Amino acid sequence: MLPVPVCIKLKVKVKEALGLLMETVVRWAEAETQDTTVKVRVSLDKDKD
Repeated sequence: MLPVPVCIKLKVKVKEALGLLMETVVRWAEAETQDTTVKVRVSLDKDKD
């Protein structure tokens, strides 16, 4: 087994990495949603003409 301090450090690193990953996914999802909304709006505007 690894010494305890190393385990704690690894756990912190993993948590940080997961946190960053989640943030990235959330931001990407928000950007994707905004893209889709814009596309929908554009197509709706085209329908009006």
